[in-house]
Amino acid sequence: MQYSLKQIFNYVKIKDVLHFFLACFVFPFAIVAKIFVRKFYLICEDRNEARDNGYRFFKWIRENEPKIKVAYAIDKRSPDREKVKSIGKVINFGGIAHWFWYVVADKNISSQKDGKPNAAVCYFFEVVLKLRKNNRVFLQHGVIKDALDWLYYKNTYMRYFVAGAKPEYDFIEETFGYPKGHIIYTGLARFDSLHNVKSDKGLILVMPTWREWLGRESRENKNTVFTDT
Repeated sequence: MQYSLKQIFNYVKIKDVLHFFLACFVFPFAIVAKIFVRKFYLICEDRNEARDNGYRFFKWIRENEPKIKVAYAIDKRSPDREKVKSIGKVINFGGIAHWFWYVVADKNISSQKDGKPNAAVCYFFEVVLKLRKNNRVFLQHGVIKDALDWLYYKNTYMRYFVAGAKPEYDFIEETFGYPKGHIIYTGLARFDSLHNVKSDKGLILVMPTWREWLGRESRENKNTVFTDT
């Protein structure tokens, strides 16, 4: 379902209000700069990371299309920052430069739906006011198997939504409400780094993932035993 204004404001924090005013301050300058800066790509993942599809795509551009104007947004305290800085331009995630290039960029590309200067304020501009809806590319960070309503077109207005597998592509196209041509089946950018990797075919890898809600549930409900989940 599409979120109402009341629901949106229930999640608004003081930092979101500050970001709103920061965005309003930056917009006039960025709009003018946009006249002169063409085909600029802004890429990111989670604010603290450069380890997934965003980083792999950024790295591919820098190595294969060095003439493309591109920058990577990452937190200044991130342990991955220097790795990104060694191959291209970086900007501070959530800072004034991030807002500036968010407006200027021809394409805002991220492996995370919330890969933007401030998720709440950007939602207001992108979905409520329906601005900046045609330049966002969702690289994803996994393969979807469920009907995730927060990724439905009416809740994102994203221009391109990358699918990593054919059944996933068909499912998203049939369920999520995106216009024809908005879902693209390319595979995930990080798959490219698996090419020519030597492996032990007799090896079974067990690789647990994380779920933030498990930790939250354990704190809120003392009866939840984390190790039994």
